[in-house]
Amino acid sequence: MLDKLTRALLVIFLCLSIGVGGWLAYQKHGAEGGSRTVELVMDFRDLQMLSALSKVPLDKLLDEIKSRGIVSVGLLEETLPDAQALGEIVYAGGTGIERLKGLSPILDKLIIEKKIKPSATYILSLNSSARKRIKQQLQFILIKDEVKTLGENVIEVNEAEVRLREVGLGLSENVSGYLIKKGFRIVPRLWNDPRYDVRSKIGALKGYDTVIFDGDEITGFPDRLNLLSTAMKKTGIKYGWIEIIKQDGDQKLRALMKQDIVRVHSVPKDELLKISKDEALARFTKAVRERGVRLLYIRPFLPPQITEDPVTYNLDYLSKAGLPAGALAKAGYDYGKASTPGQLTPDGWQILVLGVGVLIVTILLIDLFFHIPWYLIWPALVGGLFGMLYVGAFSHGYPLEKGLALLAAIVFPSYGVISTYSKPRGQAPWLLVINSVMETAIGIFLIIGLLSNTDFLIGSQTFAGIKIALTFPVLIVALYFFLKPNQEPITIKGIKEKTLLFIGSRVPVLSILLGLTILGGLYVLVARSGNFTLPVPGFEKQARELLEVWFGVRPRTKEFLIGYPFLAIAGWCLLKNKTQFLWVLLAIGVIGPISLLNTFTHVHTPVVISITRSVSGLVLGIVIGSIITYLLDRFIKK
Repeated sequence: MLDKLTRALLVIFLCLSIGVGGWLAYQKHGAEGGSRTVELVMDFRDLQMLSALSKVPLDKLLDEIKSRGIVSVGLLEETLPDAQALGEIVYAGGTGIERLKGLSPILDKLIIEKKIKPSATYILSLNSSARKRIKQQLQFILIKDEVKTLGENVIEVNEAEVRLREVGLGLSENVSGYLIKKGFRIVPRLWNDPRYDVRSKIGALKGYDTVIFDGDEITGFPDRLNLLSTAMKKTGIKYGWIEIIKQDGDQKLRALMKQDIVRVHSVPKDELLKISKDEALARFTKAVRERGVRLLYIRPFLPPQITEDPVTYNLDYLSKAGLPAGALAKAGYDYGKASTPGQLTPDGWQILVLGVGVLIVTILLIDLFFHIPWYLIWPALVGGLFGMLYVGAFSHGYPLEKGLALLAAIVFPSYGVISTYSKPRGQAPWLLVINSVMETAIGIFLIIGLLSNTDFLIGSQTFAGIKIALTFPVLIVALYFFLKPNQEPITIKGIKEKTLLFIGSRVPVLSILLGLTILGGLYVLVARSGNFTLPVPGFEKQARELLEVWFGVRPRTKEFLIGYPFLAIAGWCLLKNKTQFLWVLLAIGVIGPISLLNTFTHVHTPVVISITRSVSGLVLGIVIGSIITYLLDRFIKK
C-alpha cells in the first residue's frame, strides 16, 4: 500500500482534477441550454401523396402543416422523369425521337436535318431556367463535350437514356420557388452516384443551410468524402446527420465536418408500419430531450396502416408534435431553424489536469494488485504528463481526450468496486453498493471534462472504445478477487497455484450452465452497446415505456436489475464470510458502475438527463438489492 504522505498528495491532485471536471460539466450544461430550437421537416413527395390520397389541394395542405409547426420541406433532387411529369421537359432516346415524328416541330426539324443520333438522349425544354440547370447538372457527371445544346431549346447528351433516368438534376425551380413563396425553408436531399463531380454538385446548392443524404451511401462515398466536406464548408452547408439510420461514409463525414452538423432523427417508412403515432411522438420527444436532436424529419402514416382519412389523421399527428401545444412545445422547445449548442472548447491545461487525475486512479488501481514504491510513482506521473503533452501537440482528431476518457471508463469502475469490497469493515450491503458507486462517480467529472467539446456535443466526434470499456472492468474485478480472495499478496507462485487449482477443480453441471449464462449475458451487454447489433425484444420495449412513465427518464436495466443487485448480494456474502464465488458475483456486479460511467460518455445527452437516469437506476437497484439480501438473511442460515 502507498504511504500516507504519497496518498495524501495524490488525493489533493485528484481533487484538483475533479474541480476542473466539475467546472467543465457546468459549462457543458450552459452550452446545452442555449440550443432550444427544433426544426420540423416533412418530405415534399410525402405531402404530394397525402394530397392525392385525400384529394386535398396541396396549397391548402401546406398551409395546414405550417400552422402546426412544420417550418421546412425536404426536397429530393429532380430526375428526368420528374421533370417530364412537371411539364418542364420532354425527353427520349434518339431512336425514340425518330419513331415519334410529330412530337414537336423543333425535334422534327432536327430529324430532317439528320442531327439525331440513335445512341444519344435528347431533352427539349422551353423553360430556360430548367434547361440551364439540367444541362449544368448533366455536365457534373459527363465530359463537357458530351453535353451540348442543339439550337436554343434542345440538349443533346451523348449517353443512353437508360443511364440518365436516375441521375439527380438539382432542385426544380418551380417547386422550390413555390415552397419558398409559401414560407418554407428547403432541405435538399441528394443521393450518391459514382459519376458525380461532388464539388460542383454541392456548389450548385449554395444558399441552402442543411443537406440530408438519401439512400445507403453518402454522396461521394467511398473516396471523395474529403472533397465533399470541403465543398460543403465552402458553401456554408451543414451536414444533416440522420442518427441510428446507417449510411456508408457517415462516420468519416462527421469527423470531417466537425461542428457543421445538424443532428437529425426520423422514423424510417418500414419501421413506421410497426408503431403507432403515440410511439412515434415519444421517439421524437426523446430524441430531442435526450440526444440533442434538433431536426425532426417527419414521415406520415399512410394506408393501409391507417383506415382514417390520411390528411386528417396526420394533421392530428402533427398537432401533437408541433404548435401550439404539442409535446415539444410543452417541454420548452421552440420551432424554427435548427439550433446548435454553444461553443465549448476546454483549454489544453485543463485536459492535462484531467489526465493527471485519470493517471492517479490508474496508479491506485495497480497498487491494489502490486505494491508500488513511492519513488516510482512521481516519475510515472511526470512521464505520463510529458506523454500527454506529446500526444496533444502532434496529433489530430482528439486521440488524447479519447484515450484518457477510455482509460477513465476502465479504471474507475474497477477501482470503485475493488477498493470497496476488499475492505468492507462490517458495513450493510446497500452501503457497500453506494460506496462503490460514489468512488466510481469521481470518474464522471473527469470524463465529462475530457469530452466537453462542441465536436463531441454535436456528434462529429464520439467516445471511442465502448466495448473495451464494457468488458475490461469485468475482467479486472474478476481477476483481482480470484487471485486475492483473502487479501494476500500476489506472487507468481500464488498465481500458478490458484490457476492449477482452478483448472483441476471438479465443476458441477449447474456451475457450467451458470458460467455459460454469464458469458451469454456479457455478450448481450457488449452487442447491445451499438445500434445495429441486437434488436430490442417487444416485452423489453413495453418495460422501457413503463419505466419512462414512472421516472420521466428511463433508468438503465443493466444497472438496477443486474449490476447493483449483484453488488448487494456480493456484499451480503462478503459480510457473512462466504467468499468462494465472490469473484463471480462482483464481476457481474461491476456492470452497474460500468453502465453508470457509460451513461456520461454519451456526450450528446444533456448532463441533467444523465444525472436523473443514474440516480433513478441507483435508487431502484438498491431497493431491489435490499429486498434480495433481506430474503437471503431470512431464509439462508448457513
